[in-house]
Amino acid sequence: MRRGRPKRWRGYRITSFYIPEEMLPVYEKLRQMALMEGVPINDKIIEAICEYVEKKSPEILSSEPEEVQVIRQAQAIEAATIATELKEAISTISAPYTRMDVRINMAKRVVPRLVTRLARLNTFLKNQEYFELCRTAVRLAEQVVDRWLNSR
Repeated sequence: MRRGRPKRWRGYRITSFYIPEEMLPVYEKLRQMALMEGVPINDKIIEAICEYVEKKSPEILSSEPEEVQVIRQAQAIEAATIATELKEAISTISAPYTRMDVRINMAKRVVPRLVTRLARLNTFLKNQEYFELCRTAVRLAEQVVDRWLNSR
């Protein structure tokens, strides 16, 4: 009779690791979760390791080709640049000393163009900060245009 793990489970085997005493409750909770879900605890540990590595170094686990990764990086850089421009536009519109014609130009032309570009990129990036920035910029631009229309 063959002992050990089945052949289909190939991989590197770590038989032990150190758990500090203060972390035992966390480990026990993990063991209970794995038991309730009906999966081995090592699957949970591997899942946590993969999440950590993906968070710290996404290119390691990425199944996307290198070209796609380069495009994603370029999109992230472009989005950061647009976000900076949008923040500058918001600051210009918000500044009390800015002339009304400059505010209107920013609100009617610059902000919509930047928000559209950033929102388009953010459909891939899914960055909550960019979403909030777009929403803030649109609200502010609407307020400026409404004030201008009501003052005419």
